[in-house]
Amino acid sequence: MKTVYFDSNIFMYLSESGYPQHDYCFALIEYCQHNQIQIKTSTETIQEIIHVSKKHKAQENGIAIAYKTIQLTEPLIAIHEMTIGKFLELAKIYPEQDSRDLIHIAVCIANNIPTLITYDKKMKWCKELPVVTPEEYMKRARRTSHDE
Repeated sequence: MKTVYFDSNIFMYLSESGYPQHDYCFALIEYCQHNQIQIKTSTETIQEIIHVSKKHKAQENGIAIAYKTIQLTEPLIAIHEMTIGKFLELAKIYPEQDSRDLIHIAVCIANNIPTLITYDKKMKWCKELPVVTPEEYMKRARRTSHDE
């Protein structure tokens, strides 16, 4: 079964139809479910959802988003020592990059998840695995399925 990793912003945009990215995130979820692609994320994503929602004084909404995230991705990937080791390696290689981004990438590497899906353009620097938007992922996946 194929597996993809969703960054926290995918769940945040999915939560409200007012976001321009909402429809793409919804389509991505449907695409993954229809094509038996397992959606994964980590405990760090839950922390980020709550962090952002508190910053915007919307913690109750953040908690609701966190519960929906857990339902979509059960079980969450825990941050284990192996992941922290990979995170520290990446921090040495990329000292200028955001530590939250590095932990998501470390989770993917440590858990053999081949693709990270996000709207965070600042993560495009990653050379260890593809970091793509929902639109890029679905376009690439459809192209690959047509080639098979």
